[in-house]
Amino acid sequence: MIHPEIELAQFLEHTCLAIATTVTTVEQTCWEADRYRFAAVCVPPVHLALAVNTLLKKPIEVWTVVGFPLGLDSPGAKLYAAQQLVEQGAQGLEVVPHLGWFKEGDPNRVYQELAEIVQATQVPVRAVLELSSVRPEDLKLALQVCGDSGVRGIKTVTGWEPISPDLVREVVSLTKGRLPIKCAGGIKTIAQSVQLILAGASRIGTSRSVDLLQQQAQRPS
Repeated sequence: MIHPEIELAQFLEHTCLAIATTVTTVEQTCWEADRYRFAAVCVPPVHLALAVNTLLKKPIEVWTVVGFPLGLDSPGAKLYAAQQLVEQGAQGLEVVPHLGWFKEGDPNRVYQELAEIVQATQVPVRAVLELSSVRPEDLKLALQVCGDSGVRGIKTVTGWEPISPDLVREVVSLTKGRLPIKCAGGIKTIAQSVQLILAGASRIGTSRSVDLLQQQAQRPS
């Protein structure tokens, strides 16, 4: 038995950020989110308006991404994109900062990039840190910079690399639990999901949300 008391749907952000995402994919994602009452959907910017209109007046947040997946757009381009996406109805933004600035010893540029978007949009912003690529010696500073910039959460990866419960616990410890954590990246099983939630994740981002609920329903009581 794996914590049947956890209402998994409230932790799930149903995601469709694959390269080949289509209108049909987004419509299906939104339908499933409404059907199973997931906490949110996260869709590509090009399909944001469709998701917003589909889930209009539904109790499901609509998130999208900025600078995804590499974070190498210019700060001005990211700022403009973020403002446009909020005008289109985005209720939350996941922003990939330029992590190379940490390696170059210039964390203030990361702070400025994130802070400008936070101040200009006035919606919840998550910083996507690709934690598997952040050097251990940079992690504490990166989290501090994100917190100081005003972001309301951290996303652990863009989805390319898996995240471990131990790293989630480390982030919780370093931030003293002040920055909610969304985990993503290869989350395919109910066991993975529950381990990450128990480690401190407040959201799970995955395209396999329906499958996870089915796995939970099949667990022996």
